[in-house]
Amino acid sequence: MNLLKQGATPSKLALAASLGIVIGFVPVFGTCTVLCLAAAWIFKVNPAAILVVNQFAFPLQFVLYFPFIRMGEWLFNQVPVPFSFEQITQLFAEDLFKGVSLIGWSTLSGLVVWLALSVPITYGLHALFKIIFERTFFRNAGGKNEMVQK
Repeated sequence: MNLLKQGATPSKLALAASLGIVIGFVPVFGTCTVLCLAAAWIFKVNPAAILVVNQFAFPLQFVLYFPFIRMGEWLFNQVPVPFSFEQITQLFAEDLFKGVSLIGWSTLSGLVVWLALSVPITYGLHALFKIIFERTFFRNAGGKNEMVQK
């Protein structure tokens, strides 16, 4: 608990939580931890807090993967990638380079959609969490915000 509270202000903790959630549904599997650590370094937030929240948000990556890919394909007018195991196996068996290229471009287009949506979502979550953390976990003590355990 002390690790999560280290250097915590309502705003910084809210930013860590919002970044952890938004990075949790990036449509590129295997990148969340590295992205969280990079975000913690860039925005000077507690790495433990961002990683803990990210782990709770991790299931969103599976839920939102296909919608991001499909929105990106629609946005860039791409041929939709087949998502059944048989179709992907057949695609790679017929032409490996074409399969990798098709999936790579679809993933990239999904990432563009995620980037476009992540900024307003992060701002909204930050504002919401800041209000919650100020009212719930922090109290003003002599001009300094200190965390209160409840």
